[in-house]
Amino acid sequence: MSGIPIVILDRDGTIFEDTYYPRRADEMKLGPRAGESLRLLQDKGYPLFVISNQSGVGRGMISDQEFLAVHERCLELLKAENVQIAEFGYCFHLPEDACACRKP
Repeated sequence: MSGIPIVILDRDGTIFEDTYYPRRADEMKLGPRAGESLRLLQDKGYPLFVISNQSGVGRGMISDQEFLAVHERCLELLKAENVQIAEFGYCFHLPEDACACRKP
């Protein structure tokens, strides 16, 4: 396999504080030193990718509007830290769905 190395990160509990099924955009906060750490990786030339299971949407606990508001807040917080994410990937399936897009 050739190509440039990339960094794949989880969203909740890694980049952002874990709020357990995040529904409120105003509760989203970067984790300690997350901005600084992501900038360091970015400055070293690593493209940053985020993958996240969001079964709360699939369970009906989080509405599409709430999910989008949380996502937009995440983008705002990262932008304030001069961090650019190349791409976000979300899986809305339940664990028992045994889909191919859910991360382990």
